[in-house]
Amino acid sequence: IRDSSGTDLLEYPVGTVRIRSQGYLSDPRISPDGDAVAYLEHPAKYDDRGFAVIADGTGRTLARSGVFAGIEGVAWRPDGESILYSAGGGGGAEGVDPAVRERDRSGQDRWALSGPGGLTVQDVSGQGRVLVTNDRLIFRLVGRGPGATEEANMGVRDLSSAPMLSRDGRYLAFSDQSAMGGPDYSVLLRRTDGSVPARLGDGDPLAVSP
Repeated sequence: IRDSSGTDLLEYPVGTVRIRSQGYLSDPRISPDGDAVAYLEHPAKYDDRGFAVIADGTGRTLARSGVFAGIEGVAWRPDGESILYSAGGGGGAEGVDPAVRERDRSGQDRWALSGPGGLTVQDVSGQGRVLVTNDRLIFRLVGRGPGATEEANMGVRDLSSAPMLSRDGRYLAFSDQSAMGGPDYSVLLRRTDGSVPARLGDGDPLAVSP
């Protein structure tokens, strides 16, 4: 996979473009007998929501998953008939934390492994043993408002990002990108004195008006 002027290209073999995406492509994995390639497509640049695809050697889609709020990691089963991938939120998934799912070439999809926290599939051995990691990504917003003597946690949950302060430092807008923030995230506004934040809508904040 490589970037060409903002378009992601999947080449198979190298030099022959099979797939193009205006978002980004990741996790390319060649089937054991080399007749197919599995990959993840993410419609929005640098946002890991997306779907898993199994394509033949010409790039024709054989199977495609639903869209998940987060999707990472792909590995083929030893027989080359199905892939394992990690996804959470949406796509028919019951949970919000990433878990390992299996999709075969005919499009059948099922849960393969779930557990506490987020599980990311890394590889599958020739004997079918699955290597997974338990991953947790945390972003915290810490600050000190006007008149405060100690720093405080200004965010919510574990994925607060894109902080925007008002000019006087008394208001903070930020994005809740956790699973509880929703598939399109949530914009929150709060006073820096520790008051409860208010949800304004979906997305990320760009600025706080005067």
